[in-house]
Amino acid sequence: EYVDNYLAFDYVRYNGTGGVSYNQGQLDTSTPRLYSANSLWVRQTATQLEYGASVFGIRTPSFDMPTTGTARYIGSLGGYLFRQNTATFMTGGAIFDVNFATSRADFQLNPAVQETGAGGEVVFQAYEDFVGVAVISDNTLLGNFQGVNTPTLTGSMSGAFFGIAAEEIGGTFTFGNENVYGVGAFTSPIDGDSTNTVNTGN
Repeated sequence: EYVDNYLAFDYVRYNGTGGVSYNQGQLDTSTPRLYSANSLWVRQTATQLEYGASVFGIRTPSFDMPTTGTARYIGSLGGYLFRQNTATFMTGGAIFDVNFATSRADFQLNPAVQETGAGGEVVFQAYEDFVGVAVISDNTLLGNFQGVNTPTLTGSMSGAFFGIAAEEIGGTFTFGNENVYGVGAFTSPIDGDSTNTVNTGN
């Protein structure tokens, strides 16, 4: 069955083994993810809370990866921001512009952090705009990025293509400097106007 059948707008929290609590879901349901999903997890140890993020799904086979053309992927991210010994939930956008012929992906991550509004309501405030470049190898990609407004805030991402002919991108990322640290995951489906093509070898 499609991964999206199990997902809702909000993260669903459930308890796993070893004291791990998972938050699984899809933050943006405007374009369903059919082949990938992201998950955030928290584990309580004897001395501390541990946080992490992961992506899972049906990865694109090597023979089905596009070798020419370009594609734009527009999706969402989720994660945690750590500052002053406090973990804050993040959400936001994740956009990738991929050139399959050159094996390059230019991307941007735009996290917003959860805050408490003047009336006690939950609001999300834009945190930082990150831009970066990733290199595609087979059906995976690795890249680095930095903050547009805070260049000293740098990070790295690791991802893969999912679905038929690389219809989706998913991955995890970390960033930080001497004051803050962030960890998260993203899934981004292909935009309908993209022009990627598959070399079938015929």
